[in-house]
Amino acid sequence: MEAALDIGDVDVVIVGTGISESILAAAIARTGRQVLHLEKGSTYGDNWTTIELEELIRSSELPNDLSLENNDSESTNSERIKLANRSPKSRIEVVANFGSADDANQASVDLTPRPLLCNGAMVNLLVKSGAGNYVDFKALNASFLDFRDTHGGIQRIPQSRSEVFQSQLISAPEKRLLMRFVKSCTDEDTPTDEQREKQASSVNFDEYMEAMLLNERLRTIVSNALIFVEDPKSISVQHGRDLLQLYFSSLARYGTGSALLLTNYGGSELSQAFCRVCAVNGGIYVLRREVEEILLEDGAVSGILTTAGDRVNTKHVFVSSMFDPGRLDEEEIVWRFVGVLQRSILDGHPRTLVIVPKGIGSRTVRVWQFDSSLGVCGDGYFVLYAECVDGSGTEEDIRTALARVLGESYSEEISHGVIFKHRMWRRKENGSSPTNVEWVYDVPVEIDFTGAIEQAEALFRTNFPGEEWFPEQVSVVPEVSEIFHPGDASDDQRHDASTAAEEPVEDIVTATSGSSQTT
Repeated sequence: MEAALDIGDVDVVIVGTGISESILAAAIARTGRQVLHLEKGSTYGDNWTTIELEELIRSSELPNDLSLENNDSESTNSERIKLANRSPKSRIEVVANFGSADDANQASVDLTPRPLLCNGAMVNLLVKSGAGNYVDFKALNASFLDFRDTHGGIQRIPQSRSEVFQSQLISAPEKRLLMRFVKSCTDEDTPTDEQREKQASSVNFDEYMEAMLLNERLRTIVSNALIFVEDPKSISVQHGRDLLQLYFSSLARYGTGSALLLTNYGGSELSQAFCRVCAVNGGIYVLRREVEEILLEDGAVSGILTTAGDRVNTKHVFVSSMFDPGRLDEEEIVWRFVGVLQRSILDGHPRTLVIVPKGIGSRTVRVWQFDSSLGVCGDGYFVLYAECVDGSGTEEDIRTALARVLGESYSEEISHGVIFKHRMWRRKENGSSPTNVEWVYDVPVEIDFTGAIEQAEALFRTNFPGEEWFPEQVSVVPEVSEIFHPGDASDDQRHDASTAAEEPVEDIVTATSGSSQTT
């Protein structure tokens, strides 16, 4: 039986622990307002959650309601909004299994695996907010690009100036062109009149690279492996320059030879880190508690009602769009694979990225490999992800990428895994919401979390004008060196995957003034 909340009135209720909702909860709690943060499931993260691979495999054996419509025609009226009964698994449609759940090796997998740029928006927010106290990272070892059947197939991408000059992939004239281009984009050299003219006359970033004499191979390297854009024709010259500057500033930040960081124990640790910031500032957390209705009075929020019968009075409600009772647009379907291997796809590179660019398949596919040092699988095993960068990719694109990195008999190499469609939801414009009800929508899936952070900040500034977004703390804010912890985790730092998944699960956690208590 669910324990009664017995909370009474709070300033803000947030439903769902996705990354935007969790950042928002931390920011609001820092203003001194009391936040009640509710999660229907038993883990943090929503669309960014980390679950056991066995659970994902078994989800294909269960009926899945993929409908975007709410069947209750009376879901919204002048007195209430009845929320839709959906879960993160409502986003998932498994189309192919490898192995079975019965003997699946324990592994924690992300629904949406996302590395962080060392100097990107998320790392900077972790430092600014203090959430970096609660999460650790390791560096990506290397990046590779599949050059089809030319230039030796899969080749390592040089990630620094020294690697550029040592690389056998690029000829001496190409190295000079690439370095001159990078310097012009990162403002290390004062642009010449000719460079300024080319920048001004170029319609998009691809045209600018071509005007700067970068051939197709160099343009492929820059767009896919340095700025992580499938089609450089789709971005402006300035946007491309900004992304390249971000990459090289990330590369230099920690001195690891990598611009990307991977989150220890899975991506849901990021949501949980911000939830902890909220908790130590007075926030109340309840997992496995579903909100049934938002209660209204005179067209504005008056409270919420849970399925356990709890009523909580509040004047602000922020809700994951997953629970939107209205019609949701299926704006994007991302094809993904996740599975477990008993060998590394590239010897000597346990944490790596392989990019299979558009042209080999219909869309670019990124293949990520994580190892046991991240605490997501046992020693000797590797977690492999593949995802189509563009929403119009296909199952065949995923299978082609797997064949490129594992060989044509890839299915024999995969101990356990699934190919699935991952739904990104948007809401149709169908009128305004009641006063102080805000829907937190899915954001485009991208390297880093820029869109999710921007959404959280926009909601914060709209609803709490005059309040500062994560003001500087009197307490010690972690230095950037404390965010990144190099080297492999020691034995006593490693978590068994099942233990790591269960540790953050507490029914009701209240923390104030830095101390916590469990009810």
